[in-house]
Amino acid sequence: MKKGKIAKISILIVLIIGILGMLNVNTVFADGENYVVELNGAKYESFDSALTALKNSEQATNTLKLLSDVDDTNATGTYQFKANQNVTIDLNGHNLSTAKDFVLFRTQLSIIGTGTVNLSSSMPICICGSNSTSVASDETLLDVGENVTLHSTYHNNENPWAYMISMPYSSLKEYVNGVTVNFNGKITAEEDVKLVGFYVNGILNTGAVFNLGEKSVVTGEDAIYAAGGATWNLSGEINGVTSGIEIRAGNLNVLGGKITATYIPTEVEANGNGGTTKGAAIAIAQHTTKMPINVSINEGTFTAFTPLNEANPQNNSAEDIAKVNVSIVGGKFVNLGSSNPAPVNSVYSQDKTKFITGGEFDIKPNDEYLADGYSTYNKDGKYIVAPVSDFSHNEKTMVKVGETIDLNVIANATELQEFIEVRDVSNEESIIKLEGQKVTGLKPGTGLVNISLGNKGKVVEIYVYDVETNTTDSYKGNETSEMLSEAIANGLDQSSLGLTEEEIDKIVDAVKEGKAITTEVTSEELTEEDIIEESQSIKEVLPEGAQIAGFFNIIVNVNADGEKIAMLRDLNKNIEISIKLPEDMVDVEEGYTRTFCVIRVHDGVSEVVAKDLKDKNGVLLFGTDKFSTYAVAYIDTKDENEVVETSDKNDEAKDNKTAVDDIKNKITNPTTGDKIGMSCVVLVIASVGLIMLRNRRKYHSKH
Repeated sequence: MKKGKIAKISILIVLIIGILGMLNVNTVFADGENYVVELNGAKYESFDSALTALKNSEQATNTLKLLSDVDDTNATGTYQFKANQNVTIDLNGHNLSTAKDFVLFRTQLSIIGTGTVNLSSSMPICICGSNSTSVASDETLLDVGENVTLHSTYHNNENPWAYMISMPYSSLKEYVNGVTVNFNGKITAEEDVKLVGFYVNGILNTGAVFNLGEKSVVTGEDAIYAAGGATWNLSGEINGVTSGIEIRAGNLNVLGGKITATYIPTEVEANGNGGTTKGAAIAIAQHTTKMPINVSINEGTFTAFTPLNEANPQNNSAEDIAKVNVSIVGGKFVNLGSSNPAPVNSVYSQDKTKFITGGEFDIKPNDEYLADGYSTYNKDGKYIVAPVSDFSHNEKTMVKVGETIDLNVIANATELQEFIEVRDVSNEESIIKLEGQKVTGLKPGTGLVNISLGNKGKVVEIYVYDVETNTTDSYKGNETSEMLSEAIANGLDQSSLGLTEEEIDKIVDAVKEGKAITTEVTSEELTEEDIIEESQSIKEVLPEGAQIAGFFNIIVNVNADGEKIAMLRDLNKNIEISIKLPEDMVDVEEGYTRTFCVIRVHDGVSEVVAKDLKDKNGVLLFGTDKFSTYAVAYIDTKDENEVVETSDKNDEAKDNKTAVDDIKNKITNPTTGDKIGMSCVVLVIASVGLIMLRNRRKYHSKH
């Protein structure tokens, strides 16, 4: 081709390109291919060039928006944002890689959008505040959105430590005011990087505020090192190796989230320029600067060999340590580690006491850590701290063999009911069986039940007893033993079965000593001389025409190991008494019918308890619930159909009347004539008390 023709073509190409440039028509170098970032609408081919333009911007509010993934790692050095600028970096779904250090000095920087910022510097984001105490709290502001990840790619084999967001400048220790960091994103690092997610130099007595929201995730060797006097409000996830957060000065408010440290075991060593504690999710160790520390744990889960550890590695004075305050009002404290080595504390404090008022702990906190009026409560192997609460329980702690009582333990604070513990701590086995709060008696003796609610506890003695009836051929009932058993179970008092106070004490002592308790119904024959006052009272209520046959006592004894200790005088229901009459008491003159009555004297009052009784095969039956003095009397009544036909009959009747009068005289006047004695044995058969009354006639006739 000729040179002239080539020249013409070249000129034509240049003209076309020029025209297209004037018309802003893109060719192969279109937007999105050579422009990687946009600043306030203007496009730039590198992030570094956009930053240069930002420095020269006079706008108060500026937005850097990524148009594609940006690899700007060849641009090194420090970039300090212009003072009083408000800058937003919108990742816009892209990733940014840079080797620069960014310094915020009285600048407001927001990183938003979705994407990852790969930072290869050792201190990629440094923050300085104002030296004035009158500035706004957010004059210097860093705001990181929840879809933003700050990732450290720093590599240095000699010094692998990197600090993602820091206030490091000890030389600028006065420039610490008006700083706020709102962090809702993620901080991560390459595996070989020993990363500190947040770092505040211990020299700085700063009023900076770090707010880590619920969406935040910070992962590092030491996730947070808080040595200066900043305030930390944590609600997110903090994952550390040596520690989750070590606070050496300032204020820490844990509002929720998770804080973890995986190092095992817990170790503390003095260090005037860095961390002191390994193996703690929350480490508290006052710095050599001796500034105050205030820690408040409200909610969250804290997992480590020692979830919270307070120590004084610098051996600061008691006066300085007094400026350290710790408060735990909630949260879960979970111990890492197995048997070798085994964790010892969910919370440890070298210097502080009475700082726990709530929370759940794998290992029971020392009592000295609990605030006044608080206690630990065991729940499924975990220890809950809550206010002290007393409890009540069933005071009736006597139970019959084979029967069950409910201890009915109730916490005064109803929300603590689930923490009541009831355990069998009996010295001897097989006295009681405990199921929940129900106690069954197995054999006579004393069982021991420990009831506890937090640090409130008591040992309750459960007295197991049995009451049996001494049986004989004439007495086989069990009603009296059943009534005594019921009275013991319900708590004996002087209204129980007519017992005296002294007798009640003896029965209770016998039960506590595990003695064999029995009831026994007996009788005692009496003469009129034995009961002069009672006999007169009986005669006053004696039915007309009745003749007294004899007097006797019915007695219900209570025995302990065979020794009489009490008498039952008043039962709560009748038992049926049987009296076996002698044959001559049953025989009656032809033409007459004999009926019987029973009179009782109890508490000085006489009354007829049964009348118009007829014997059945020589046995009288009547019911009673009181036991004292009794009399049996009879009445002979002439049969209405009997007819007397001759004077011989009249003479015979006279003779019979004379004989009856003679018998009557001997019964009612035993000192002047024959005496009729009564021998009574009480029988109770299937709820029947049987008294055998034996006529013992002794004749002392002068005939």
